[in-house]
Amino acid sequence: MSARDRATEVAIAQAPPPSWSGWPGKRQLLTLLQPHLYQLYQHAADRRNPRVRPTERQLEVLRCVALGMTNDETARQLSISPGTVSKHLENAYARLGVTSRTAAVARVFGNTGNT
Repeated sequence: MSARDRATEVAIAQAPPPSWSGWPGKRQLLTLLQPHLYQLYQHAADRRNPRVRPTERQLEVLRCVALGMTNDETARQLSISPGTVSKHLENAYARLGVTSRTAAVARVFGNTGNT
């Protein structure tokens, strides 16, 4: 168990009782805890969905997909065959744990708009 997990357990064990009614300063406490709780949430989310990085060639293909190119257009852009594009996409899907072009682009690029 990591130090962060132990600290979380201690914080939970020392948390106020479930009934917060009449408990003074609860809003201030929640305001102070908010960034720390969010960080713990992000850490747990990262453990559930570890960040994986496609190969450079897979990234090039996914960038083209993100731009809306078909396999044929991607093949011409990258000077490879359409079958090779398909194979790169298959391998990227397996690496990313997704089953579609849209999911692969979302997993790699998220909502940043960086292609």
